[in-house]
Amino acid sequence: MDPVETLRAQHRALDMLLRAHLDAVIALDFAAALARLAIWQHAFALHLHTEDTTLIPALADVAAPRWVAHVYDAEHRHLEALMHDYTARFAGTVAVLPDGMTKRRNMALAIIDSAHVLRHVIDHHHQREEQALFLELPEAVLARAARAGGVEDGIADGD
Repeated sequence: MDPVETLRAQHRALDMLLRAHLDAVIALDFAAALARLAIWQHAFALHLHTEDTTLIPALADVAAPRWVAHVYDAEHRHLEALMHDYTARFAGTVAVLPDGMTKRRNMALAIIDSAHVLRHVIDHHHQREEQALFLELPEAVLARAARAGGVEDGIADGD
């Protein structure tokens, strides 16, 4: 598989991990949701770190990138803040489960609603990378990032 497709597959894998968390929320299995969220958070943090250390610095060698490095860096810091905020709110919310199925269903709906902004920003960011960054960098840089990604390992753990 070429490096661009591998990186796109890693984006899809991250999305699957987050969806697995949300599927557990829908099933009202909050213990599984918490475990799956931890797996996604770890994989997403690793993914951002790989991009921060491999892809973004390589933009310095691109003559006229569509988006300069500080745009990606700012997005990564924003995504990290959203990730930490969501995971902290989720952990706090499920720390004391309400009595009754109706209250738990309402809690699940509120959790899913609160994940919307995070998912939207991630989708937008991945589009920016797939439509610009991945197409502008040398294949050797992309291959190094693709090898370092490791997101697929988290999927087996999250299923």
